[in-house]
Amino acid sequence: MGDSGAGGSGAAGAKPAVNMKLAMGATVLTILAVVFLIVGLVTPWYMASFSGPGMDASSTITFSGITTKNGGNTTTQTWDNFTTEYKADHNGTAPQLPGVYSTSMYISLVAMVMAILGIPVGYMTGAGKVKPMVAMLIAILAIVLSLAAFGTFAAGHVAAYNHDFGDSGMSEGPHKTLMGSNSTTIGGQTATITWGPGIGYWMPLVAAIMVILSLVLGMRSMKGSMPASPPK
Repeated sequence: MGDSGAGGSGAAGAKPAVNMKLAMGATVLTILAVVFLIVGLVTPWYMASFSGPGMDASSTITFSGITTKNGGNTTTQTWDNFTTEYKADHNGTAPQLPGVYSTSMYISLVAMVMAILGIPVGYMTGAGKVKPMVAMLIAILAIVLSLAAFGTFAAGHVAAYNHDFGDSGMSEGPHKTLMGSNSTTIGGQTATITWGPGIGYWMPLVAAIMVILSLVLGMRSMKGSMPASPPK
């Protein structure tokens, strides 16, 4: 990851020779990964909109809850409130959507911590204070966790949405697929529903790509840094 330590001028092998341009590039990419993960924590992970005769409504779902707009009215419901109301209406049965969002959020947080940790560890690796394998393991953890946040949401959202909201009388919708669009014409009038992940959902994936590139640059910056074998 961010291998930005300087090459040493002491005894041979005391410090690894580091390509500073590549090391700086690795650091910048790691910082970008952290930024993308932060963006993912504060932006919508799912959106749905409905338009039809006399109706224009939309729902935006984030890690904090659900915001619904219907005409000129906007309502926001936290996950705690959603859970309380759902249990009251379903004989104590808990909803599933809050669990999907909280799991993705916590995994994203740990991935972000790993990426942040990779910056000073990468620097210490470049300075010869930490073995390259340590920086590599931290980078791999950040990659795996970022992809896990992305994959956990994709794997669990449809079933959780169907459990909590049902099909609402629709043959297609968020209860069937993660993303899509469906139009229905009744009596000559068309109603359209569009649904799919918001920008936040894609951020862990982008962050994982940034860390992969950072790892590649970091390793390349250390290329040739091992001390040469003594002549026989």
